[in-house]
Amino acid sequence: MDLFVSIIIITMLFMGKIEMNKTIKKTVLIALIAVMLVAPSMTILQAHAQETEGAVVLTFPPNSQITSVEIFATEYPPIFTFDGRGEQGATQFLSPSSVQLPPLPNIVGLYYNVIVVGTFSGEVKVCVSYDPGTMTLEQQRNLRLFIGDPVDFNGDGTVNGLDIAMMQKAIKSGNNDPRYDVNHDGSVNNADLQIVKQFAINGLIVNQGRNGLSQARLPWMDITTSVDTVNHYVCGVTDHFSGFGIH
Repeated sequence: MDLFVSIIIITMLFMGKIEMNKTIKKTVLIALIAVMLVAPSMTILQAHAQETEGAVVLTFPPNSQITSVEIFATEYPPIFTFDGRGEQGATQFLSPSSVQLPPLPNIVGLYYNVIVVGTFSGEVKVCVSYDPGTMTLEQQRNLRLFIGDPVDFNGDGTVNGLDIAMMQKAIKSGNNDPRYDVNHDGSVNNADLQIVKQFAINGLIVNQGRNGLSQARLPWMDITTSVDTVNHYVCGVTDHFSGFGIH
């Protein structure tokens, strides 16, 4: 069973949200705690974003050492301050730069800016809560979690071949401008280029232009892995932190 789900169920049992016989409840609690003890040592942080009832739950890989987590919720236009990705096991230092991203179309709720300081190796599970409101079950199942990144170098609101060309030019000329060092490893190289290409391929497709026929990709990438329609969370995985939104 997913460790995150186990924690939610245990919380609901203690709060009396789930009704069952006391003997059965005790047995279920023992079983869930056993699952948590057997599971790898994960670092799980649940934080309520400022000025909202929305919650963001972060599940870090084993042996992570997290110093601090800040989560801010905001309406558009959000200005995100991005932290570095770093190499495997490296400290995720905060970047002094910030960027204003184009809006995430049909956003559900608010934008969440997640800033993490600490060390971890591998991917982190990010779960963001949502209010189902009048959504049907099918609409909830189709919700997606997106992460935004500052790879729209020419500021035209999309990530495309022009941004790839700018990155390639920076690499060829030896330009170490920090804005092209998108993985924050101290150098501008092919690793950064691959990230930009990934956003150009997997970023959110939107119609653009008067005729609505041309297409472009926003610097928002779908990282969804699951949707919990019972507890109302959309989850995804990432190896870095920035702005998140549900679409």
